Amino acid sequence: MNNYFCEISLDLIDVEKIVKKYFKIEYGAVVFFVGKIRNFNIEKKVMGITYDMCDELVLRILSNVCEHYCKIYKNIKIYISHFKGYIKIGYVSILIIVESYNRKNAFIICNMILEDIKNKTPIWKYEHYFTKNSTWIDGNILT
Repeated sequence: MNNYFCEISLDLIDVEKIVKKYFKIEYGAVVFFVGKIRNFNIEKKVMGITYDMCDELVLRILSNVCEHYCKIYKNIKIYISHFKGYIKIGYVSILIIVESYNRKNAFIICNMILEDIKNKTPIWKYEHYFTKNSTWIDGNILT
């Protein structure tokens, strides 16, 4: 039985709905990372972002990341959802939830998962600006 669930979402990420569906608070500590689209970057006003990715590859990498932490830390549960497509400022682009018996571990694991996602997954961001000079953002390089 997997203690994790990973998904690429084409729909807006509804944090409350996900918590009700996947989490029964079996442990004691639940840590959330909710990444939202901010309204500026590199001194430009942002309207929104388009996320693009190879779903199969990203899901495989996310699953590998979760399996890694589930082997190291026992009694944890992980949920990851990343949005794909165009999303406006203020909406959730990524949700990471870690449930654990130990609050310290839950915080550490959540942070490490976020760093792994940023450094290992080929997810591309195209920022849409009010100035019409939209651009792809430098990110992860596949090696």
